[in-house]
Amino acid sequence: MCLNRYPNCVRLILFFFSLFVISSAVGQTNTSSSDSARFKSLVRSIVAKSSTDSLKALAIFKWVAINVAYDVEMYKSGGTYMSQIAKPPHNFPSISFDDWYNHEVAAYVLDTRKGICGGYSRLYKVMCDYAGLKCRVISGYAHDIDSIGLPIKASHAWNAVMFNNIWHLLDVTWGSGYLRSGKFSYAYDPYYFNTPPQWFIKDHYPEVESNTLLPFKTSVESFFSIPYVWSYFNKIGGVKFLPAKGRLAISKNDTLEFRVTFKGQALPVSLGVEPGGSIDLNTPGVYPNSLHEGVIANPSDGNEFSFRYYLSLKTPKILTIYAGGKSILTYSLVPK
Repeated sequence: MCLNRYPNCVRLILFFFSLFVISSAVGQTNTSSSDSARFKSLVRSIVAKSSTDSLKALAIFKWVAINVAYDVEMYKSGGTYMSQIAKPPHNFPSISFDDWYNHEVAAYVLDTRKGICGGYSRLYKVMCDYAGLKCRVISGYAHDIDSIGLPIKASHAWNAVMFNNIWHLLDVTWGSGYLRSGKFSYAYDPYYFNTPPQWFIKDHYPEVESNTLLPFKTSVESFFSIPYVWSYFNKIGGVKFLPAKGRLAISKNDTLEFRVTFKGQALPVSLGVEPGGSIDLNTPGVYPNSLHEGVIANPSDGNEFSFRYYLSLKTPKILTIYAGGKSILTYSLVPK
């Protein structure tokens, strides 16, 4: 889910362009008193029943996630918000670019009720501003199935909001729903509000390392290397997985061993392989699939589940492990 970011060189161009706009007396901004009044009124109604800052932050998260649809057209076309919003205001040099840009994008998303991640995160930030909450937009990398084990561009945006004197992470874009077959489906998911940093790091890595909010250092290289960890892995108490790397080089007749550990009793586990079909792993034995490959399964032993997958064909594959019928881990298998 992309973010249309603007590096420093582009910001300088925009700054000088704004000076030209001022000297030419061209254009007016939408950052008006009426916009401010509209935001104040809306935010006041959203947080009216919230007695604490944490509840205010959650109320705004829920409102944005439920009321804004993902802008599939902008995402596919690679469009930018700069082509949609008003020209810089006459007083642009007296305010920061970020303040102006955040407010303009937020107003556009509020008007259209659709956005990409840069729009969701800026609308959330501006609403928090009006609610008296400290909030910032964070840009960085997001894991998806297509990028397992591969370096990708920083093309996503999310937020950190402060309450109880502590910064907390959230992703209102991912909390709103998902894309499937080029269409957006609403599916509100509070998992992406106040997600613990040790969980958030499995699918989000910021451009500024300190924005991980972790008490230890990590690296973007380690972020790229892991399998795709679905949110359900954390929701059901997933603790550890092996192999630790998500992109696995394979040869014909190789056997790969997988092991998943949970905090509590392991759920029923199954395996999906593309191409190849699905395999139920809850009874010991060998389970061939349509490609004459298969699995040697060791069903749940308390809080751990393991199996060995053997391959007969040297072809790329996507292997997903399911627990309780939902995806928890996805690996990419590639020929050596």
